[in-house]
Amino acid sequence: MTTVKQYQDFCLIPTGSTEMTYINEVSKIIGINNTDYNQEQLTKKVTDWITTIIATQKKHSKVTLNGHSFMVDRDLYNLKFSQWVTFDSIMTNVDENTISQHLHEIIAVFLRPIKYKFYTKKYNANDHKRISELVQSHMDIRVALELTNFFFLYTINSMKNGQIDYLEKSEKMIWNTVNESKS
Repeated sequence: MTTVKQYQDFCLIPTGSTEMTYINEVSKIIGINNTDYNQEQLTKKVTDWITTIIATQKKHSKVTLNGHSFMVDRDLYNLKFSQWVTFDSIMTNVDENTISQHLHEIIAVFLRPIKYKFYTKKYNANDHKRISELVQSHMDIRVALELTNFFFLYTINSMKNGQIDYLEKSEKMIWNTVNESKS
């Protein structure tokens, strides 16, 4: 399994590296001892590892990270106001060069702990850091990329198609926040 952290380290390898420097850097990230393999074998192992990153996976509605189960909030219209605020604060500090370093924080916004069977806890922004650390250390990158792609494509398509009415959504989020504070 390749973790989100390994993928983030992989994204930090300078693009102008020579082929051998690149292979050596990737092999360090995935824990391969360079002295155990010749250049051809090492290149094949690194290439196989990179190929597994982009392998497609099923859609996930539930994930388990280090023994903790989480429900994935895929219905973005039902997100709580606090989830949107957290997501917005992350995205305001991200650009195309740094987004890979924030994948774990982005994904953690859409995960809610499962308390009992399918009963999920309410989103709590105070738990965000702990959940994002679990994502970074224990989530398979294929799952992470599938979740991230879903959220970004959904948002982009919704904006392009005019399906998100921001005033309506804001009103709904405020109403949900009022209801959350009452309970």
